[in-house]
Amino acid sequence: MKKIQVAFVLSFIIVILSSAGFASALNTSDASATVYLSSETFRPNETIAFRITFTSNTDQQIIVQRIGIHFDWMGEDVFSGKDLTSSPQTIPGYGNYTSDPIISQIPFNVSVGSHTYYVGVDGLDVSGNFTWNGPDQTLQIAYSNTGSTTPNPTPTPGGNGNQDENPPNLVPYLIIVAVAAIVIAVFVIVKELRKKPKQITPVAEKTSPPTEQPQKDNYDI
Repeated sequence: MKKIQVAFVLSFIIVILSSAGFASALNTSDASATVYLSSETFRPNETIAFRITFTSNTDQQIIVQRIGIHFDWMGEDVFSGKDLTSSPQTIPGYGNYTSDPIISQIPFNVSVGSHTYYVGVDGLDVSGNFTWNGPDQTLQIAYSNTGSTTPNPTPTPGGNGNQDENPPNLVPYLIIVAVAAIVIAVFVIVKELRKKPKQITPVAEKTSPPTEQPQKDNYDI
């Protein structure tokens, strides 16, 4: 009889210890997350800066140990975020926690268009360990003409899908052409002035006074 009681107690202890390591589920409605992105549209190979505000929607206390975002171009169970295990953040009932700025790199070969992401949080509540994932949200990746690869832009109705969003700046070329035209005009004017004949004022001819004829003496014959 004693052996049966000892076996029962040991089994109960094993069940308690094994269940302590399992993560409990914090319902999606028990919390919410708001993401503040540094921009509405991003380009391949750019960096994303964001903050996350995690809010408890219940009266129970929550301890946040890890918080981050999973983008759809990441591998499975990969997040970009903060590891707070060394300094967990305690959220009181109906309270919230806002993370420090988090920086994530967008791959250079990510496809152009709409992408999804969601917030993930690991922590502790009254039931023990929990893992909470928020609903999917979207962000836009726009065409970029930089980098070693050229992603295909998404064509828009009534327009050219390959149209460059950043047309070349023609102002420097126009300035060069204008300066060249001015220089040529000045050169032509100076050349014409050099060809213009000089005005010569005619000099009046000097007239010599008439030579006086010697008067002949009147001789009476």
